[in-house]
Parts: sequence; structure tokens; C-alpha cells
Amino acid sequence: MGFLRFFLAITVVIGHSGPIFGMKFLNGYAAVEIFFIISGFYMALILETKYVGKGSYGLFISNRFLRLYPMYWVVLLTTLIISLIFGIGSGNWLNLTPYLKWHDVMTVPAMLVQFVANVFLLGQDIVMFMGMSPETGQLFFTKNFWNTNPQFWTFLFLPQAWSLALEMSFYLIAPFIIRAKTTTIVSIVLLSLILRAVIYFYLGWTNDPWINRFFPTELALFLLGMSSYRVYVKCVNGNSVLDNYGVLVMPIFFLILLFYPFFPGQLIRAWLFYGFTALCLPFLFHQTRKSKMDNRIGELSYPLYVVHILLIAVMGQFLSKEVYSVWGGVIAVMVSVVASLILIKYVANPIEGIREARKAKLQPINS
Repeated sequence: MGFLRFFLAITVVIGHSGPIFGMKFLNGYAAVEIFFIISGFYMALILETKYVGKGSYGLFISNRFLRLYPMYWVVLLTTLIISLIFGIGSGNWLNLTPYLKWHDVMTVPAMLVQFVANVFLLGQDIVMFMGMSPETGQLFFTKNFWNTNPQFWTFLFLPQAWSLALEMSFYLIAPFIIRAKTTTIVSIVLLSLILRAVIYFYLGWTNDPWINRFFPTELALFLLGMSSYRVYVKCVNGNSVLDNYGVLVMPIFFLILLFYPFFPGQLIRAWLFYGFTALCLPFLFHQTRKSKMDNRIGELSYPLYVVHILLIAVMGQFLSKEVYSVWGGVIAVMVSVVASLILIKYVANPIEGIREARKAKLQPINS
């Protein structure tokens, strides 16, 4: 499970920088959506086993925010500082460029939306459905942000964090959904998929951001992960299927994962693989649940995801186009891993101690 999360994060880095020796593996959209399935699995796990009792909802939400915000804020502040340094030194203001270009047009509501989205993550996904008038600075809804100028999402300092906004939306409702019957969860999944089908095939909105940024249609993936955890619990209770077939499932899953881009039919391929992933997660988790090494590798996934865009932007200031075209992906992965190790040591680990101490104070239901 840890290696899978790490691999998915690496594919996102490669998608934003360049292939490694000609290989791109999954596309970024598929990698993020598999992350959503894994998130649903893990949220079900911790809500069923750790956050149970009086005050569990508030503690769960605040602890999730403690996991996300400190590292995000460190990278956000670093992005601002580096943008200022490059701007003053070379005239290339990096992530501040859109603000310098459009500051005289932006309205107070537009600035407020970007402030909340950038600082608190709230609404980063919604920003992808908004445009800004270049004449008046007024905000408007758009079904295709690529057709707007300026593109409002470019005002985000860490634009990849839109998926964290979706995660946060799921965190807010997950403690309630986990108490629902399996039939209720399946019904919500079906409704979510039907809504996606209406958007795709009736409205014809098959472009970004509808592909994987609209929470009501992405909810199906989170709940697939939750359902996968329930399958895991059923298999663990007096059933040896996880032990008997886990060793066989793992290599098959990763083999299909590696060759995913070569399968035909983009939409069908993606959803068949999402379903296959949900079926395989109980086996993957069971086989690696006691591995400290696997867990450490998995911890790299979040800092990798948060920091890589900044590092790619900095790389672009130093590497020639020729070097970047050949080695961009390799260098981006290497520097992102090093930066992630630093973030884990100096940001994540101290915060994790605080989170564990807070969980220890949770009162059981029967207390």
C-alpha cells in the first residue's frame, strides 16, 4: 500500500515534468482518482478502529487538518519566498506573475476567493470551475476553464492542491457515511456514477474539470475505497482468502498498473482499473500492513505531491531546454524525493507526535 501511494505520487511528478527514460506510466488523472479510492479505504479503517467514542468527529477532522495544513503552509510560504527572490533577481516572478499582470483588474471578491483557496485550501476545486473577466475582473462559472483568459486557476500558488480540497470535503462527511449500511453506500455510489454519466453523455462535458475535479462525481471513488475496506473486514473474520491469494494478487496488480497506458479505451480502461483496484486493496493492505518500510515509503507520497510543482518551476530556471527534455523527469523525481524527506523529518514527524497524543486522549464509547 505504501509503495502504491509512492508510485502514484511519482507518476504525478512525471506527468508534470517529463517521462523517465521514455516511460510515463499512469496519467495524472488516473493516479489522483486511485488516490481517492485509497483515501476512502484508509478513512474507513481509522474511523472504525481509532476515532471511536465521544468527541471523535472533531478530533478526526482536526487531526486530518493537522496532517495537511502544516506541510502545505511550509511549501506555500517557500513558494512565495522563491517567487519573490526570482522576481527581484531576474524579473521572472514565477507564481506571482498572474497577480502582477492582473492586479489592477481583480475585484475584491476575486482576491478573497484566491486568498481563501490558497491559504486554507477551501474551494481550490471550485476555482477550476471559475473564470475571471479580463475587462471587469468579475468572476463567472465556466464549464471549460481552458477557454478563459486569464485562467483563474493560475492564481493558485500550489495548483495541484485542488485534490486536497476534494479530500477535505470527503473528510467532513466520512464519519457519517461510515455508519451507513452497505446498501446505502452502494446507492450513493450508483447515484454518483449516474450523475457522471449524465455530465459525460447527455451534457457532453468530457473535458477538464469535469473529468476528476467535481466532488459529487468523485464521491463514488472514495466510497469504492470504503466498500473495499468492508470487504477486507469480512475476509479477515475467519476467512483465509487474503493469506492464500495475497501473494498472487500483488504482482498481478502491479503488473497491470505498469502496463495500464497500453490498454485500449480510455474511459472504460480507467473505470475497469478503478474497480480492480478496489478489489485488490484488501489483499495489498493485508500483505503490507505490518511492514514499517512500506509505511515509510508511503509517507513520501503527500510531500511529493505538495512540493513537486515548486521544484519543477525552479528547475525550469536553471536547466536548458535540451537537458530538461531528456532529464527533466529524472531530476524532478530525485529532487522531489530529497525535499520530501526533509519535509517529513522537520514538519511531518513533529506534527505526527502531536496528532498521536491527541488521539490517545479520545474517550471510548463505553467510558
